[in-house]
Amino acid sequence: MKYKVTNIVYATDGVKVDLPTELILEADSKDELADRISDKTGWLVESFTIEKQSELCIELLMQVREQAKSAIMEILTERKVESINVQPYFQECYVTNYAFFETDKNGNGECLEVESVKVVNGKPIFTMYTNYGNYWGERTLEDFDTSEVVYILEILEEIFEQVDDGEPLLKEDENFDDYEG
Repeated sequence: MKYKVTNIVYATDGVKVDLPTELILEADSKDELADRISDKTGWLVESFTIEKQSELCIELLMQVREQAKSAIMEILTERKVESINVQPYFQECYVTNYAFFETDKNGNGECLEVESVKVVNGKPIFTMYTNYGNYWGERTLEDFDTSEVVYILEILEEIFEQVDDGEPLLKEDENFDDYEG
């Protein structure tokens, strides 16, 4: 069953951390929610409120997520993309893509960027870096929540708008400086 938890208070021992105050979680019972919150954020929970979430609302969120995932796959398939270096496009138009926030096993939070996208066996793999340029890891579409999937769709639409306006489609390790078109 899905639950919407709000007013989440974390046990941070006074450390200032930007953590979500509401989440939608899957759990077998309400008793599991504190563990699910901790699993997702990496922080212990002091308290939270459980809100009734209409099945319709959850269903609509899932539909939006699936539609965005389908649109991403359609873009990558239509354009026959093997890989894209995402960062140069955002440097050119001064847009940041710090829409992703993760906490590591030590509870340290990081803003992440999508550095590149490569398609492996028909599935996109997103290489993530911290906003300090450190490698974070790779993620698939399944690893992103609804708002992140929608944001990835916006990133790809922005890139291909620039490509349609004459910018080269840069492969994973290429930059505009390397391009001699």
